[in-house]
Amino acid sequence: PFLRPPYIVYASQYDAYQLGNNVGHEPVTGAERAYAEEFARRTRKLVGQLKADWKPAPVQAGRVTQNAVFSWACYNHAVSTWSEGFDKLFCTGKKVTEHEALDRFMGSGVDGGALEWVDGCTGFECGKGCSAVLV
Repeated sequence: PFLRPPYIVYASQYDAYQLGNNVGHEPVTGAERAYAEEFARRTRKLVGQLKADWKPAPVQAGRVTQNAVFSWACYNHAVSTWSEGFDKLFCTGKKVTEHEALDRFMGSGVDGGALEWVDGCTGFECGKGCSAVLV
């Protein structure tokens, strides 16, 4: 929580790059899956803390500045570089895509709301908006 200007964070709870480096491959054994679950739990906790600890900067351009967090329970990494990952995969709760979250954060989307989209399910790659094809 060292950032002061408005920002949006995208964090895959089962980040394929990080878990691939930490485990050496996609987690498959019981111990590896337990490690991945702990990694996901800590990711959810961190993005929740970033949102809870946000202290907005002074009002700019007539609006309060906010941060935004987007964290899906997917085993993937950097899928926003593909149109399918940016525009089709989504966080389960409100079925918000990375693109829609960015639009809302930038103020051009419908009802920015709390600017917090975090899958709360547990179980390896449990997010309903994930696609195994786009890992």
